[in-house]
Formats: sequence, C-alpha cells, structure tokens
Amino acid sequence: MYIIEKDGAAVMGPSAWVPRLAVACGLAGNLSAPKTIPLDLGGGKTLRSVRFTATTVGKYQMLVEDAGALVDGEWVITRSAMDIPLEQAKQLALAEIKQKRDAIADDGNFLWPLDDVTYRLQGKASSLTQMERSRDLLREMIARGAPAEQALQPWRTADNGWTAPLTPDQINDMAFTKGQQSLAAWQHFAELEARIVAETTDSLAKLAVLNLAAGWPEAGED
Repeated sequence: MYIIEKDGAAVMGPSAWVPRLAVACGLAGNLSAPKTIPLDLGGGKTLRSVRFTATTVGKYQMLVEDAGALVDGEWVITRSAMDIPLEQAKQLALAEIKQKRDAIADDGNFLWPLDDVTYRLQGKASSLTQMERSRDLLREMIARGAPAEQALQPWRTADNGWTAPLTPDQINDMAFTKGQQSLAAWQHFAELEARIVAETTDSLAKLAVLNLAAGWPEAGED
C-alpha cells in the first residue's frame, strides 16, 4: 500500500499500486511501484509506503484505523479494536446460535446405534421424509401380506456405506433419533437465546463469557 504525502498529510491513498496512483506520481504506464521508496514527486509531494500496525480484534469488536502519521520516512496507520454496541453484539450472538441450530436440526448428520454398530446418517429434511415414507411403505407391504422378513430395507449412511437391512420399526427409530436431535438443538437454542437477550446480560464482558459453542447435541460429524 502507498500514499502520496505532502506537509505531513496524506493527499492520496492509502492505495495499492493502481493506474490512478501511477498517473498521480507521473508514472503512467508503470505496472509496478518504483523500487525506491520514498520517492520525491516534486512540489513537496512524496510517494511513501504504508505500514499498518497489528492488533487483535475480539468477537464483539470492530477494527478502526487512524489517518496515519509519518514515522521515520514511512506512513504508519495505527489499527485498534473498538467495542461494538451491546445490542449489535447480541444480534451477532443470536445469528451465531441460529446458524448452529439450523445446521444441526435441519441439515446435521446424526448417530444411530443398532446392535453393536453406530451408524452416521444424513439428517437433512429430505432424508427424514424418505425415512418416514420407507417406514410406511414397509408397513403397508406387511399389511398386504408380505412376509416380515421380506419387508426390509438397508439404509445409505453418510459415508456412502450401508446399514444392515432394517425393519419398519428400526427405520422408525432411526427417524425418531433424528427428531430427538432436532428437538435438543431447538431446546439448547432457546436456553442460549434467553441468556443472550436477558437484561442481566448488560455488558459485552458478560456476553463474551457465554459459551455459544458448547452444549449442542451430537451432530455426527467426521
């Protein structure tokens, strides 16, 4: 990054080396910045490189920069972290837990134990609908006289494997397990939401200590 400085003030920039800056420096057509910086441009103007000071920005803070100052021939812009308003921070926190809730309840994989095996299954809404349809179809087959040992269906796992052939009741239990996971995600969301919006959470410090990542139901992730 570069600026054009005159009398201790930036008159152009900070900017990357772009055609507009090259023209301002009288170097139209140069695709890269001069190798010698600072560069006297005449008329009291100088092309200088820009250095940004490093800083750490917290979860509920924003990055701010000052106008910069000339330090040992270099234009130094000081960066600092500034707290955002509490209500804005609360909205960020609410958005975070909503995203987590939906990722688990609506789209999250889930773990389902059967005998001595625990399967990781897809938990999208479309997957749950297919479970319910398959369960009902197998039950209808039995009701129409099909032997129970023929009314079985293996299920595709999240890692592209297969379960053992499943009975209608086992598929029903599989769907029930996903439903329990979704319910738990919504319940935990409600608990966190109440803590976030509570009047007692009246400072960024109190909001920051809330662990928004812990306590969610198992999502069956890799």
